[in-house]
Amino acid sequence: MSNFSPLPKSLVEVKGISILEHQIDFFSKRGVDRVLLLLGHGASEIKERTKYLSNKYGVHISEIEESTPLGTGGSLMNALDSLDENFFVAHGDLIINTRIDKLEDMIENQNFDVAIMYQPTDHPEDSDLIMINEKSELKKFITKPHPNFMGRCLGNVGIYAFQKNTLKKLFSNYSDNQVILDLDRQLLPDLIAMGVIIAAVRNLGFVKDCGTPERLKYVEKNFIHIERTKFKKPAIFIDRDGTINRLAGFISSPDQIILEDDAPFVISEFNRLEFRVIVITNQPVIARGEVSHEELDEIHGTIERSLISFGARIDDFFYCPHHPVSGFENELKDLKIVCDCRKPETGLIEAALKIYPTQKNSSWVIGDSWRDIELARRVGIRSIHITSEDNPFMADFSAQSLTEALNIVKSFL
Repeated sequence: MSNFSPLPKSLVEVKGISILEHQIDFFSKRGVDRVLLLLGHGASEIKERTKYLSNKYGVHISEIEESTPLGTGGSLMNALDSLDENFFVAHGDLIINTRIDKLEDMIENQNFDVAIMYQPTDHPEDSDLIMINEKSELKKFITKPHPNFMGRCLGNVGIYAFQKNTLKKLFSNYSDNQVILDLDRQLLPDLIAMGVIIAAVRNLGFVKDCGTPERLKYVEKNFIHIERTKFKKPAIFIDRDGTINRLAGFISSPDQIILEDDAPFVISEFNRLEFRVIVITNQPVIARGEVSHEELDEIHGTIERSLISFGARIDDFFYCPHHPVSGFENELKDLKIVCDCRKPETGLIEAALKIYPTQKNSSWVIGDSWRDIELARRVGIRSIHITSEDNPFMADFSAQSLTEALNIVKSFL
C-alpha cells in the first residue's frame, strides 16, 4: 500500500484493474458511449490510459484538465460547454455495481432537474449526510463534523444525474467560470436555494469509495460479493415498537428508544444472510401533532445509530403518519383520514416493493400485533407473530423472541 497516496485515486487498482477502468466498463455496459474526464492531480498519468480504454470498451473518452484546482463543483461548471443535455456524474474513486436506470428515469421521464443516489451509511460520524423528505426529495446536506445531528444515517453515494439547462441557470449566478466550488457542500445546496427539486434515489447495489487504504481493503475483500450483487432480494418487513424496540406508549422522543436485547444480533444476522431489513410502522403521533416528520427522523436515526454500534443495519423505514380518530388538541386535520397505508392496509409494503425489487416468496413479515399478521396475509407474505402467548392471530408461525423468529427464517434457507 506504500504507493497508494501518490497515485491518482482513479488509477488505484482493484483486483488488478484500475478504478477508472472498472467505471468505464460499468457505464459502457449501460449504454453510455461518451465519457468526459475532469482531471486534476495525476492528469498526465490518466491521459496515458484513455486511448487504450476507449478502444477496449468502444467509448469516446475526452478530458478537461484543470490548470488550478476548482473543486468537484467548479470543475463541473468549467466543463459545462462540453456536457450533453442530460448526463451522469460519478466521483472518480468509486467501485460501482448498481442500477442507474432510476436516476436516468427521474431526469428524462419524471420531470426532475437533478437526481442523486443515496444509501444508509455504517459510519455516519465521519460522513457527510443528507436529509430527504417523505417524497424522497433532497432537503439538506449535513456536512461533517455534525456531532449534534440526530436524523437518519443517510449518505450521499457520489453518483448523480443532471439536466444541463438547470446548471446553466445556476452558473449564471456566479461571477466567472473559474470559481472554486464543492459539488455536495455548495453546488447542490445552491440549487435547493434556487427552488430546484432534487430527487433522491436509493442505491440498490454496491457502491463503495476507495479513497482510503482501509476502504480499498474492504472493496478488495468483498469483490466477489460485488460481482454477484443481486438487486432482487428477500426482505424482512419488521414492525418497530414492541419488536425492534421496547413498548413505551406513543414514542415521541429519541430518549424513549430502548432496543430489545436481541434486536442488534438478529438484525445483523438478517444483514449477513442478505435479507433487506425494512421497518413498517404506524406512527399516528404525527397526525396527533405530537411528533413532526423531522422529529420522527431523529427517532429513527437513534435506532439506526444504536444498531450500527453493534454492526447491524436497517435498509429503510416506511411509516404511516395518519390516524382516523379526531379530537386531539394539536392534531393535523389533513392527516386525520382513513388511508391505504395504516397497517393492516397494504400501502406501506406496496410502497417498499416499488423501490426494492423483492423475492416475495422468500420474504417475511415479523411483528407483535394482529395488524402485522393481517398485513402479511393481505400481501401474501409469510408471517411470524412475536408473542409470549399462543398464536391468537393465526400467523404462519409464532415466536417468543426475535431470536426465535430468526431461527424460524433460517430453517427455510
